Amino acid sequence: MAKDTILKRKLAEAGISQAEVCRRMGRTPQHVNYVVNDIRKSRRLSFEILKICNEQIHAPQTISARRANKRGM
Repeated sequence: MAKDTILKRKLAEAGISQAEVCRRMGRTPQHVNYVVNDIRKSRRLSFEILKICNEQIHAPQTISARRANKRGM
C-alpha cells in the first residue's frame, strides 16, 4: 500500500505531478519519487517541492479557469 506523505498531499492539492516537478527542477524522476515517498531524505528538495506547490496554489486563476468554475465544470 502506498504511503501517505505530506509532499504527496501538497502535490495533489496543487494539482502538480511528480513528473512536472522533475521538469521544473531538472531532477531525475526516481530521486523525486524517493523523496516524495519518504524513502530518501532531502530537506532542500522537499522545500523546493513545497515552494512550487505553494506558488501553484496561491497563483491567481486564469480567465478560462474562472469561466469553467462559473459554469460548474
